[in-house]
Amino acid sequence: MAYFERIYTERPKRSSDLNIVDLARENPLVVSMRPTSRQKGYWPRPAYHWGFSQLSKIGLGGSPDPRIPPELLENVYDLAQVDPGGGVIKTVAQFEESVIDFNGALAAAVRLRRTELVAAMPSPEWFAGVSKGAIVGELRGVTDIDGEREFFLCPPSGPKRVKCVFTEDMRPDMNRLLFKTVRIVGFLYHGGSTPYPTLVEAEAIAEIGDSSDYRMRDLEGMFNSGYYPIEGQWPQ
Repeated sequence: MAYFERIYTERPKRSSDLNIVDLARENPLVVSMRPTSRQKGYWPRPAYHWGFSQLSKIGLGGSPDPRIPPELLENVYDLAQVDPGGGVIKTVAQFEESVIDFNGALAAAVRLRRTELVAAMPSPEWFAGVSKGAIVGELRGVTDIDGEREFFLCPPSGPKRVKCVFTEDMRPDMNRLLFKTVRIVGFLYHGGSTPYPTLVEAEAIAEIGDSSDYRMRDLEGMFNSGYYPIEGQWPQ
């Protein structure tokens, strides 16, 4: 409900808390909560009524408020999914006279509404350019007709392979790390048709351990940390 409240109030943070006031431990488990305002002079009742009305509209196949984004619908869908293995076979929410049954019918309606929203979204626009960042993947190599080895990076997602260009003093490291998962830092060249690079000009390379050693910084380069457009191809 905090997400619905933020949309209703058009505030970046929630304006109320739900405090547990009663707990019935028999089956079915009933948790009673009371909305409590975080701000002086704010009454949360209208926001909660609005949130429940939006859920009712979605469940009946209607059109909810256009401000409701797909990620909020995903949260509702996950809650409406029945998972007997997890011990919860049914979830029902009630606010005063409004009752929402988070069941399979609601999940199907939410999924349909989310599909409609995503289909109406404009396709992202990509531009050719060069970014400074890093990319992670398995280092592969092939030998050309002149006997020189060319290197490619096979990332875990996106393109099948990304060509690597490097200075000659890096060749021993490139050969040593062949067929290993590495992180390459350098300039990433983007063709403009996808967010993924087609070429990386390596400045440094380091091996990454197994998945248990992964850190958030290992993902650096999945998103560019700087963007330098190719002249004449950047939007005015």
